[in-house]
Amino acid sequence: MIDKTKPIPLYYQIKEQIKEQIKSGELVPGDKLPTEQWYSQYYGVSRVTVRKTLGELISEGIIERMRGQGPVVSAPKFNRQLGRLTGLHEDLTSSGISATSRILSVKMIQANDILAERMGIKENEDIISIYRVRYANKQPFAEQKIYLRDRFCHGLDAYQLETNSLLKTLEGTFQLKIAHAEQVIDAVLPTKKQCENLDISDKTPLVRMKRTTFLQNGDAVEYTEIYYVSDRYNFSMKLYR
Repeated sequence: MIDKTKPIPLYYQIKEQIKEQIKSGELVPGDKLPTEQWYSQYYGVSRVTVRKTLGELISEGIIERMRGQGPVVSAPKFNRQLGRLTGLHEDLTSSGISATSRILSVKMIQANDILAERMGIKENEDIISIYRVRYANKQPFAEQKIYLRDRFCHGLDAYQLETNSLLKTLEGTFQLKIAHAEQVIDAVLPTKKQCENLDISDKTPLVRMKRTTFLQNGDAVEYTEIYYVSDRYNFSMKLYR
């Protein structure tokens, strides 16, 4: 319970108690929190105080609002180092996190003018298009659209990418020598389909990364667009002067 005789704000006392419940394991990622009315009655405070408490927890990334569910305990953010060309699967599994994907579609297309420009290839070249949702510990955190040049990975079984690394598959199965990648990162709001796939509201910003991957001979092998849920994933890098 809280102590109303202390000079510590009531919302802060409640917030710290909720944080302690999460730290102790009484509440775990994905657990739904009680309603504002429940907290108001349990602690004997106004709903304005409860809203401030929950608002603080949301701003700190400790809880999040899920569509149709109300506030739930957030999963820990997954961190990715920039500066090295690694796959998501590699990064997550090396940190002891279960990494899986759900393939939504696989099809053969011909490169349009946009893809041709981004990959430095001719229009109408055969491209393997793969659309998937990425999961970390069974929680969706990214949507990815992959475009691979069929000439370099003809016969690829895309469904093996539900549990395997794309880069390691290209290097292992097809003996490709991957050298470097160029990428651009920005922020966008989700589409209706992305809200459904990632179980987020239409107000949740996504971090979009557009990357072209090159072989040692300079040929582009892959172009990908990946949309990360901003409050479930972060990036870090070392900067030198």
